[in-house]
Amino acid sequence: MHRYRQRTAENHRKNYYSERGSRPFRKIKDSAFRMLFSDKKNLLLLYKTLHPEDKDVTVDDLETITLETVLAKDIVNDLGFNVRGRLVILVEAQSTFSMNIIPRSLMYLARTYENYFKEKSENLYGTKTVNMPKPELYVIYTGNKNVKDKIVLSEEFFGGEQTDLEVRVNILTEKDGNQNDIINQYIVFSKTIDEQIKLYGRTARAVLEAIRICKGKDVLREFLEKHEKEVVDTMTYLYDQRAIFYNYMKSERKEGKEEGREEGREEGITETTLSNIKSLIKNLNFSAEKAMQTLGVPLSERDMYLSML
Repeated sequence: MHRYRQRTAENHRKNYYSERGSRPFRKIKDSAFRMLFSDKKNLLLLYKTLHPEDKDVTVDDLETITLETVLAKDIVNDLGFNVRGRLVILVEAQSTFSMNIIPRSLMYLARTYENYFKEKSENLYGTKTVNMPKPELYVIYTGNKNVKDKIVLSEEFFGGEQTDLEVRVNILTEKDGNQNDIINQYIVFSKTIDEQIKLYGRTARAVLEAIRICKGKDVLREFLEKHEKEVVDTMTYLYDQRAIFYNYMKSERKEGKEEGREEGREEGITETTLSNIKSLIKNLNFSAEKAMQTLGVPLSERDMYLSML
């Protein structure tokens, strides 16, 4: 059964690309967001936007830290960097907003600290206090809803009750009349893409039109002129991955319902859900937790499925 599902997933990929004209499968590791800030000149502009008081900081003070989260298969969209004792984690948000950004940011931060301590050979079990950079957590919100400038774990999840753990995430939104702000420019670019998608769908044309408009407005002009092809390829690939995932999950749900009727509802649902989790892990590179979250597995059942993997 498991092998059958693997073949089914592979057939979905082949059928999808044959219908699209046999487009080659692209392995693109970075989103436009990561591509933009992989240039340390842009990363410096970003940091100075967050900390304008730090006037003498240079690109030599910036140390990029790779985060291991992905938006879709092979698309990384989060950014971490260390500057003069500050550990800055940026989580790019698209046009949707959720308070779940807080626990996500906490998990990113914990993993980043773990990698940081390993890379710096810090001994967490020794008597000497380790060097621990001060954390700062940010989300770039590109939607149109009014959101708070800062969201706090205790307030949003525990009714304001203080616990042994507190997390604060800063929300960065578009600011009027601040054209030179590189964060503002990125948000304008993202919103322009959303507007063009409404006109042309999730196509390369929508991305090209957004790039043309942004260059005309002097929004990320230098970056877009230098990386236009890579941005179009990345965004188009991302749209394809989402379409593949949607079609794949639609087929899996249909097959799961049929199996549920044949094998008994409870047993069929459990077996189908477990198989779907395994398929997402193998075929879409999801973690077990992300797969279960995507499938809507109740929290009370997740330990059971973890024990079965």
